[in-house]
Amino acid sequence: MQTHGIIQVGSTAPKIELSAIDLPISKHAWKLVEAQRPTTRELERLKRQSTQALELCKDEKGEYFQFECGHIYLVELDLSLDLPGNICGRATGQSSIGRLDVITRLVTHDSDEYDVIAAGYVGTPYLIIMPQTFGIRIAPGGSVNQLRLFSGSPYSSVISREQSHAYGTNFWWTPEEDRLNYQSWASTVPGPDLRMSSDPWLFDLRVDLADQSCPYVFQAIANTSKIVDTRLDAGTYDPQEYFNKVPVKTDSGGDRSVVLDDQSFYIMKSLERLYVPDDVAVEVVAISERIGDI
Repeated sequence: MQTHGIIQVGSTAPKIELSAIDLPISKHAWKLVEAQRPTTRELERLKRQSTQALELCKDEKGEYFQFECGHIYLVELDLSLDLPGNICGRATGQSSIGRLDVITRLVTHDSDEYDVIAAGYVGTPYLIIMPQTFGIRIAPGGSVNQLRLFSGSPYSSVISREQSHAYGTNFWWTPEEDRLNYQSWASTVPGPDLRMSSDPWLFDLRVDLADQSCPYVFQAIANTSKIVDTRLDAGTYDPQEYFNKVPVKTDSGGDRSVVLDDQSFYIMKSLERLYVPDDVAVEVVAISERIGDI
């Protein structure tokens, strides 16, 4: 491995963005018969209970893993970490992978929750990969997950709604009544119409079903035989072969809604708009069950 400070990389150097480090996968992967909570002993136990090591495939573009829809895989990453005692990490799946309904979870040898790397961690992280709707192909060295490093607790660097004005711009905007313009949340009085979370560290993102210029949502066409090759360039695939447009219906009272089918994957437009400064990173989390359903 090559050493780069606190990260020792294998055959593929990780791509470092402004706010995150892409995590390349190695040539070692296992198809699992089950997945479970990550604890100190679980990585070796999961590998022992796997059906077999996953074989690399090869075509004219080189080697790749084929991760089939509906199965669970454990993949070793092609890097090792040597974090100081004041540096910890949090991982998230890449947005392009999330739009394909592929769930990824990072685990380490001493973790007690997914996607968290404890301060002072030394060792190789792993990924659990679970394609839900489409199978995917990933080459060794390819990345489906990102890591952010924090000096001190990640929560000490979180920006509250009240603090956001100090950055000289508004992060979070909501549409005005005419829906042609947007106003910053700071210029409005939070109330029932905004449905803002009481948590001062969160900005709400709601689903927009009232936009007449986009009168539908996108529903993935479940097909276990379809494979998305992440080695190919953007624009290779026709979205209409993978997603249907589902119309949004309007009832007699003028309310607009869409019925979501069980076990289906949807992509929807947000009502709010975000502006993220260059020195700020954003993490999107699922809505709290205490607030209500989507």
